[in-house]
Amino acid sequence: MAPLSIIYIDDDPHLLEIGKSFLEQSWEFSVKTFTCASEAAGDMLSGEHADVIISGSLDGISIFHTLRQHGITTPFILFTGDGRENTTINALTGENVFNVRKVGSPEQQFADLCKVILCAVGKGTKDAQEKNVELYRWLSENAPPEILENLNEVFYVLNVDATVIYVSRNIKPISGYSASDVIGRSYVELVHPEDIDGRLSQFLSNLSGSNEATEYRFLKADGSAAWVKTAARPIFIEGRVIGIQGILTDITSLKTMEEALRESEEQYRDLATNAPIGILTCDTEGNLTYINQRGLDLIGSPGEEETRTVNLLEYPSLINIGFSEMLQKSIDSGFSIPPFEGEYCSRWGKKAYYRVHISPIINQEIVTGARIILDDISEQKLSEIALDKANRKLKLLSEITRHDILNQIMVVQGYTEFAEELSVDTVQTDYLRKVKDAAAAIRRHTDFAREYERLDVEKPVWLSLDDIIGKMDDSPIPIIYDCSDISIHADPMVERVFLNLMDNTIRHADGATCVRIGCSMAGSGLLILWEDDGYGVPEDLKERIFDRGYGNNTGFGLFLAREILGITGIEITEKGVAGEGARFEILVPEGGYRLTG
Repeated sequence: MAPLSIIYIDDDPHLLEIGKSFLEQSWEFSVKTFTCASEAAGDMLSGEHADVIISGSLDGISIFHTLRQHGITTPFILFTGDGRENTTINALTGENVFNVRKVGSPEQQFADLCKVILCAVGKGTKDAQEKNVELYRWLSENAPPEILENLNEVFYVLNVDATVIYVSRNIKPISGYSASDVIGRSYVELVHPEDIDGRLSQFLSNLSGSNEATEYRFLKADGSAAWVKTAARPIFIEGRVIGIQGILTDITSLKTMEEALRESEEQYRDLATNAPIGILTCDTEGNLTYINQRGLDLIGSPGEEETRTVNLLEYPSLINIGFSEMLQKSIDSGFSIPPFEGEYCSRWGKKAYYRVHISPIINQEIVTGARIILDDISEQKLSEIALDKANRKLKLLSEITRHDILNQIMVVQGYTEFAEELSVDTVQTDYLRKVKDAAAAIRRHTDFAREYERLDVEKPVWLSLDDIIGKMDDSPIPIIYDCSDISIHADPMVERVFLNLMDNTIRHADGATCVRIGCSMAGSGLLILWEDDGYGVPEDLKERIFDRGYGNNTGFGLFLAREILGITGIEITEKGVAGEGARFEILVPEGGYRLTG
């Protein structure tokens, strides 16, 4: 709906400016001001629409008589404070005539004026409006606008006929109605049809003194419904109930969350029951509290009742394979255990390779049990065993072939040396030197193949940074280390990464006096810093130094370092400033590090 249109007359232009600003900021009003009453009357008589006319001086009363003579019954409010207004108002005839005295601060005066404006445009006759005078007086005395209009909840007042006498402006975000749309309407008109009977009963209960909080659906301007929670209590004047005051809170999002939670619980139950993996839960004592059908099938159990007799922390076979220890650790620490694998023969004779994931069940920050995800990986394990055998054979073949190649390279290099000593032809000597260089290159490539072949041969393991750096105690450059009690999940060859970084520092960081190794959090990951105080790496070489073959030596060190780290998703980059030292940043992803202290 369009804002209420107001004509405001006063001979003080400054007061008009203040009043217009306050009224338009406080409510959805559109205020047009006049310092001359006759101009305002001319506007109205020429067809200008106004919902309310406000006269800030007794001189403006002339417009009232003029408009009434022409059949215009727009509500008229006399807004003065000179003491003569009572006599003047008594002389005015007709309906929709109101008086607001200028008493109190400007904020209070205009707040009172706002309430009377809303009353003036409300439904009902003047007699009906006069019945609410006590409520408006109560509002003025007990409900300061600076408080009401800054509440998070919606404040409202109803008379004994359930008509809305007042509602705070923040009704609009909830309902789509402005406050002026709601005031003067029956409370029942704003209730979802299916909830009306309950609301009428509750309204009568509120009039009788009940202030129990209840929930219902509020009918919004667009026809949809919003869930609200309300609590109301009666308003008394001299022992009489003249209406009720209440607070309204939008709980639509809460209701939506509750419904989503209910649906998710049903979906989870269905998912758990029909999941292709085993799902088990237990309490903190190790007693089984749930197992799905797939879990029963995986361990060969005849049924859930029989399975519940097995205590997961005390059953000998589970203790022997280390499962019970891992389960207890998760319950005690409140942290998930990374997936682990093992062979197990169940109580019912089912033998298989299983992958197990254990995570704690936490309720209000208290561990109440654990959840176990179980999967049969027997076929995968047999395939891995077969693949491992094939890899071992290929490795053996590669080692034999490499050994024979190196022997032949040694022969070539030996005879080349002899030929160089005997040669007196400079062209021939140059050819022999090129053969010698080619043989050396073949040897370097063979050495690289041997190193690269070792990558990803063994499974990644948890390695302590303390142990890795501790093996570098004999380094010619002092190390300042600050990464205690941290382990990373990496290829066992990760030690070579730090050895290669130290070798890089020794060879290229001329003038370096120390190496600093530190750790810090980077989002959900761990950042390991390797810094020296040498010259550093020029900007155009920061990526090239990781290329295979780049450098004055083999050129494989930093290339291999990046390959080794990449096996478990760890990244390495150089971010130093040339002239200030090298800075290698090693970023370990979430789940790839843990505290061991």
